[in-house]
Amino acid sequence: MYKGISKTSLIVLLAVVVIVAIGALVWLTTTPPTPTPTQPVHLKIATYSAGSSWYMIGTAMAKVLETVLPEGSSIDVVPGPGTIGNIPLVSAGDVDLAITMDTYAYFAYEGIEPFEEPVTNIRMVVNRLAPYFLLIAVREDFAKANNINTVDDVVEMIKQGKPVVIVTGPKGSIDEYATRITFELYGVTYDDIKAAGGDVIFGKPESFRVEVMKDGRAQVFSDVCTYKHPLWLELTATVDVVYLPLKDKVISGLSEKYGFSPYTVEKGTFKGMDADVKTIGIWASLICRADLPKDVVYVITKTLVENKDQLAELFAGLSRFDVEHAHESPVPLHEGAQEYFKGSS
Repeated sequence: MYKGISKTSLIVLLAVVVIVAIGALVWLTTTPPTPTPTQPVHLKIATYSAGSSWYMIGTAMAKVLETVLPEGSSIDVVPGPGTIGNIPLVSAGDVDLAITMDTYAYFAYEGIEPFEEPVTNIRMVVNRLAPYFLLIAVREDFAKANNINTVDDVVEMIKQGKPVVIVTGPKGSIDEYATRITFELYGVTYDDIKAAGGDVIFGKPESFRVEVMKDGRAQVFSDVCTYKHPLWLELTATVDVVYLPLKDKVISGLSEKYGFSPYTVEKGTFKGMDADVKTIGIWASLICRADLPKDVVYVITKTLVENKDQLAELFAGLSRFDVEHAHESPVPLHEGAQEYFKGSS
């Protein structure tokens, strides 16, 4: 009947076919379907002030996500208080997602300062959206008049009782927090700055910070930013500045006590940056409520990770989104994100 094939070989062949068929059936019945929302989804993402890099990141995410969510879905990009203040908004359910910094998500989860108690109902969606770093710069004319080349030189002026005005972000923002703890590690507080006749201006909106640098009301600009940051592009287009590196001892203190990492900003990153600048860095991340539906978070995670190029076209600061390590998180991943990363590995 089957010329050239022995009866024994035929039996073996049929057995293999049956085993393969059974294996395929088991795979089909045990592999869970891809989680996909079927009803309209309405989400709020907390970012930072309108026009900030985080607001632009949130806007870019919304544009990409709206193309894959069910018809009738909406994503509201909300200007939030920033790194520290965004986390309680997620915890309280005021928003569904928020951009923050991964280290501060960990501090919140564990109840480490500046958080008074653990915030355990937050989860990571994607980490390493963009590297952020502290930049401190002074007006070039002020630097020349006072022979300022490093932050130590600014601190020495303050200790000598000379007035220096620093502008940074509003209280509760990572800009203000990083500024305050950095100068404290150098040995001066806000009170010391004011006692010397100077001041600290907490600027919001961001355009106000540029304004006070342009008109000379402030001489020092301190901000946590990323590449192609709109605030620094605006500042350096209108004010000549000198960038101040941090000394190693302060970098070590910020790393060991406050969760930052040593970071070097490459020369040419912004106008007038003629040399590398040693400072500290941290990663921006997207967190969510722990009870956000699994299928929604799965789709969010998949869409963001698989559309880096489109996100970077919408905001250039996302060109350094580290998708290969987006699953690495100091706080638990949401189960929807876990499902995606498990299947994509």
